Amino acid sequence: MKKYENLDNFKGRIHTVEVTLQEGEYKGTFKQKIGGNCFGKTILDSIDIDEIPVDEQFEENNCQLQIIENDKGEYWYTCVLKDDEGNESNIEEEARYLQNLVVKLEIVDCKIEE
Repeated sequence: MKKYENLDNFKGRIHTVEVTLQEGEYKGTFKQKIGGNCFGKTILDSIDIDEIPVDEQFEENNCQLQIIENDKGEYWYTCVLKDDEGNESNIEEEARYLQNLVVKLEIVDCKIEE
């Protein structure tokens, strides 16, 4: 990010946060938009990995992350992580365990709302 628009707290912003998932040597990322008039760590703290909606539309999603609800009303996630050679690891687990894969949160863009 070339410039971080964090000087005026009275303007709404749209932050793009990149979340990196990793299991062993397999990695993937997705990007999520966060709106509001706060910034910095407050934005990062607002990401609740356990509360990603089933119909979430990610800005980018190179790990094909999906949150699904099964017939019993339980939430699961699926994703495909890749190693440096392009080998894939398909993961399916209860959604509450997704947070265990998060290794990095980074604000990669911030724009003033118009």
